[in-house]
Amino acid sequence: MHPRYDFAVLLSEQCPPFDPIPLDETILDMGLQVYAMGFHDDGICMTAEGRKMFQVAPRAFFGNVVRVLDEPNNKSLSLCELSFPTLSGFSGAPVFSPGLNTIVGMIYGNIQQKILVHENYEMRDGQKVFSETVNRIMELGLFHSIQSIKSFMVDLEN
Repeated sequence: MHPRYDFAVLLSEQCPPFDPIPLDETILDMGLQVYAMGFHDDGICMTAEGRKMFQVAPRAFFGNVVRVLDEPNNKSLSLCELSFPTLSGFSGAPVFSPGLNTIVGMIYGNIQQKILVHENYEMRDGQKVFSETVNRIMELGLFHSIQSIKSFMVDLEN
């Protein structure tokens, strides 16, 4: 577990050799098309035999990188935002770029943005007496860039 960032590594000697998908350290640009696949918690259901069973639902999202900050003032080394939200269970899922045919990051959370939809207020004698504001909340997924992941790995080795 990384002492400062939301990042952990599990090492296993039982893993058979395989050819991993390449990781790309290309500088991320806004508008880069990406997708992520993961498993969302779909709750508990009852089987035909009356037993409780935990269900997961596979999901796939396709969108774009909408913001990249190299040195944000938050819990991550870099802040990369996706145009789609991160569902519960997606943490740790790879962010894949079909255009680059490579993994460009790893999902770790969400951030919210407000969009003002409507604002109405009533004035009487120059005084505001009633105010109503309607906002829409937009969820954006967050991911660690490959550069951040490699930096985390170096930190964990020390």
